[in-house]
Amino acid sequence: MGSVKRLADEVARGLREVHPRLRKTVVNKLALAVGAMIEGQTPNTVELANLLPLDTERQDLREQWLRRLLKNPRLGPGMVIEPFARAELAKAASHGQTVSPGVRIEVASQKGGDFYPDTGGFLDLPTGL
Repeated sequence: MGSVKRLADEVARGLREVHPRLRKTVVNKLALAVGAMIEGQTPNTVELANLLPLDTERQDLREQWLRRLLKNPRLGPGMVIEPFARAELAKAASHGQTVSPGVRIEVASQKGGDFYPDTGGFLDLPTGL
């Protein structure tokens, strides 16, 4: 098993814990994309497509697979990251640390808006976490 697949298995396990109602296919595909991103340390879709352990040899089909996944309406930026952010903020607050009420995370943004095109490159988490 390749390193991207091992990373994807761990990511999928975590996603299933925080999103038990998210479709299995969406979880597995998102986990593969995240595993490739961790392995390649890049948000570039062309480079990520090369790292994806898919059963196709054609680069353009891997890129198409990734672009379709990223445009899936079930994967809105707030929906995926919010449970993780809530858990980390709660953990920080439980140790007496000051937690800022508003969090702005810079997300990967490329030409063509592959990653969260409607956010302008930023993801605003709701306040009151």
